[in-house]
Amino acid sequence: MNIDKNTAVGQIAALDENIRKYFEKINIDYCCNGHLNISEVLESMSLSFTEVTNEINKILNSQNKKNGIKFNAEKLGNIELSDYIVNRHHKFLRDNFPLIQEKLNKVSVAHHENHGGQLNTLKKYFLKLRNELLKHLDKEEELLFPVIKKHSENKDYPAEIFPLIEELKTEHSTTGDEFLIIKNITDNYHVPNDACLTFKSLYQDLMSLEQDIHEHIHLENNILFERISNTKK
Repeated sequence: MNIDKNTAVGQIAALDENIRKYFEKINIDYCCNGHLNISEVLESMSLSFTEVTNEINKILNSQNKKNGIKFNAEKLGNIELSDYIVNRHHKFLRDNFPLIQEKLNKVSVAHHENHGGQLNTLKKYFLKLRNELLKHLDKEEELLFPVIKKHSENKDYPAEIFPLIEELKTEHSTTGDEFLIIKNITDNYHVPNDACLTFKSLYQDLMSLEQDIHEHIHLENNILFERISNTKK
């Protein structure tokens, strides 16, 4: 793929997992804002187009030299990709939400004296994020994915699927905004000096949760939803 200044960030992110990790490192939002072109994003962040694209090309060249089979969402059909999202990313969220909540409850009690205000605020926004996302997952599994499976072969998607996709994308943006709040509360997951092992593990789990959600939203916004939207007549 030839990357120029008008290439969408989401298209670039779809090329390789290590590009997405690089984007995470330099704080480029490739999931909720994957529709923006790379030059627009870099300019807003005062980053060099040449330096960033050189790094992207290094990643691609490095991957081309390696052997082995890698997961490539672009090669999956819409039905297979929907199943992958449910079995990988939806399961990850449902499995990890209660574990994180349990750690957050323990840390809130153990560190109440020095960090009670911060942890209470974190708990408030984590529970808000969890509750909204669980409803979001149900909406995708009950309303969207069955329609995708029914109509993917002929790509004759009913008209009502398109506003639903836009609604889900708006919810993705809300999730991104809420994670920004969580990162601000936790000082970008920087644990305090008196943190116990559970405190450190909690912040690591929140970071992993955010990274998985970024990957999850990327697969939907930039690949699955984009494919379906392109069939709209």
